[in-house]
Amino acid sequence: MEVKRVCNKCGEVNSLDSKSLLKKDVYDEDKKHYVILYFECVRCKEVEVVQIDDNESIQTFKEIKALFIKAMRKRLKKEAVSPREVKKKDRLIKKLNEKRKLLNEVSKGKTFYDENGKIFIKELTMYTRGDIIESDM
Repeated sequence: MEVKRVCNKCGEVNSLDSKSLLKKDVYDEDKKHYVILYFECVRCKEVEVVQIDDNESIQTFKEIKALFIKAMRKRLKKEAVSPREVKKKDRLIKKLNEKRKLLNEVSKGKTFYDENGKIFIKELTMYTRGDIIESDM
């Protein structure tokens, strides 16, 4: 799957796929660990953060992934997935989305450092769908 994102600095249209999306372990001023998913603009090399996770959201994602694998195995064996498992999956997805939304809000403006203590992102800006102006130009 390919998604296109416009660079907020230079306006270049970047095609995002599994090769262009990068993952990085970063730390805030309080030494709290985060994992960010980002891409670099092909023109200006600006780092654009797509998603931010902490240890709690990563653990929730792992639980969701395990549930999906379990459901796929059941379906391959022609077994039914229980309504309880479906409800658990829905609850975990809701929890993950809320956690990521909260992380986006509390991370805005923070400085993030790489594993060597160098500044990786000076001031994080997370853009949402409402921040993008659509046009027919």
